[in-house]
Amino acid sequence: MRLTTEQKAEIARLKRSGVGYRTIANKMGLKPSTVSSFCQRSGLFADNPAHKVLFTIPEARFSNVPALTKALPPQKVITGHKQTDAYLWVLEVIKLNEPAHLDAAEVALEKLTISPKDVEKRYRDWMVANGADILQAAFGTFFMDDPQHYLKLARENIRKASEVRAVFGSYEAAMEPVEAELLISRSAFLVDEDFGLTREEVADGSISGIERYLELDDARKDAHHGFTDVLPSPHTLSDVVREFDYWTWLYWI
Repeated sequence: MRLTTEQKAEIARLKRSGVGYRTIANKMGLKPSTVSSFCQRSGLFADNPAHKVLFTIPEARFSNVPALTKALPPQKVITGHKQTDAYLWVLEVIKLNEPAHLDAAEVALEKLTISPKDVEKRYRDWMVANGADILQAAFGTFFMDDPQHYLKLARENIRKASEVRAVFGSYEAAMEPVEAELLISRSAFLVDEDFGLTREEVADGSISGIERYLELDDARKDAHHGFTDVLPSPHTLSDVVREFDYWTWLYWI
């Protein structure tokens, strides 16, 4: 059976609204096989190839080995207590996120005779004695009694950096806009940073309250219209999930 243009449009409309083949067929007096055949052959309900190319997370193409090894920081006399200062220095080494130094730093921690709790107390006392208030001292010693926190964080940062190098090749390349961002930059729906702000908010350079922030965020999303003038539209739920995963990956990487 040859479908008319109007029938094709109505089938497409109903299918996009979530109606099944059999229900559409009964509603329009058609065979379910006719409806399913049209939907499958039309390409309207298959993934959008252009969308898939743009929003597929890229595979690793480069070496993930760092080109250079970061130099060790100089050892300093801070509190004047050798074990405390040694502990602080090892934490500084860990925070370099340098694979070549991390294992040695962990071994060095095990060799120190002072406990992390004692370091935390000594360093907090030293901060207060040198003019820091209680709040500054508290934040300045946050997690200091838990070296595993810093080691775990360093390993995670090293993993992320390795992924960036493998995909982009370098930090500089990773900071360049991806193709989707370049397209968005040319969208007629793109609004400037002051969009929706009052004169007072522009002058202050800030907005007040979470409700106001969410109000502006919603207004900008509405104004952007999903950048449909430059980005390929998703045809399927798979396309939608793929794009969401891509932007999430790009944000966290």
